[in-house]
Amino acid sequence: AGSPVFLALHNNRAACHQQVQNWSAVVADTTAVLDQEPGNFKALLRRAVALEPLEKYEQSLRDARAVLRVQPGNEQANKLQH
Repeated sequence: AGSPVFLALHNNRAACHQQVQNWSAVVADTTAVLDQEPGNFKALLRRAVALEPLEKYEQSLRDARAVLRVQPGNEQANKLQH
């Protein structure tokens, strides 16, 4: 389940869901990636963005802060803090 192909497919599918604002599907796919690879930067950022419109603000903020620990200047993650 944690193969590079599995991770890439789920991360790419999450990006597609994000484009059509299917936030629950973004969370599901990125969580599947993060279960296998907790530090996956793209999955963390996508899930942080998707959790906000689902009104899961604390979870979104937790993911955004994890992104900012790796990349302090990340504009998207910084916006989620405000």
